[in-house]
Amino acid sequence: MTLGDQSGFTGNERQLKVLIKALEEENILIWNKFNKQNGPRFKANLKGVNLSHLNLKEINLTGANLTGADLSHADLRYAVLENACLSEADLSEANLQSANMNGSDLTKAKLNHTNLTKARMGRCNLEDADLQGADMTQVSLTGAKVKVETISKTVLNKTKLPGKIKVKSKDNPEAAPPWLIAKQEEEMRRQERLRREEFEKQEEEKRRLRRLGIKTPPQEWEEDEE
Repeated sequence: MTLGDQSGFTGNERQLKVLIKALEEENILIWNKFNKQNGPRFKANLKGVNLSHLNLKEINLTGANLTGADLSHADLRYAVLENACLSEADLSEANLQSANMNGSDLTKAKLNHTNLTKARMGRCNLEDADLQGADMTQVSLTGAKVKVETISKTVLNKTKLPGKIKVKSKDNPEAAPPWLIAKQEEEMRRQERLRREEFEKQEEEKRRLRRLGIKTPPQEWEEDEE
């Protein structure tokens, strides 16, 4: 696993090398241990880094400077991005399920069709962020800065919104991300198939009874006896 073009990187080169090593060896613990060894006040400078399409599951980027970073399509499940600066970062179609993003700065960030299911986003700054089609199912947004017109473009289901924010619609099917639409369509096809199979089963039972000369189903006999 290797990083893409890093021509836009303006952060710390030494830190980038450690991250590259962790990704090439497919062992994110290399980065997490490096992060921990630098102490609780350490804040990685990865400004402008390109981590698109990479597996970053469970990575610790607490307080990191990821301004303008490309994290589109990245797997960031269970990642720790608490108090990170993600201003103008591209997180479109990334998977941030169950990620800790409390206190992060997402000003002008792109979160189009991003999976944010169960993410912790308390105190996040989402001002001018693009959340079109983001799945915010069971997301906690307590104390977050976000506009009604922005949050209304997301998929909301059991979402804990900031106190002053009121959104009537719990679900916005038009804003649903492609993967969610596909999942819903597959479930509809499955339900239709089950209904068709049940109907065919009932029809076959009726034909069997007719061959036997039985016109009234057995359950109706039982009702008459009662």
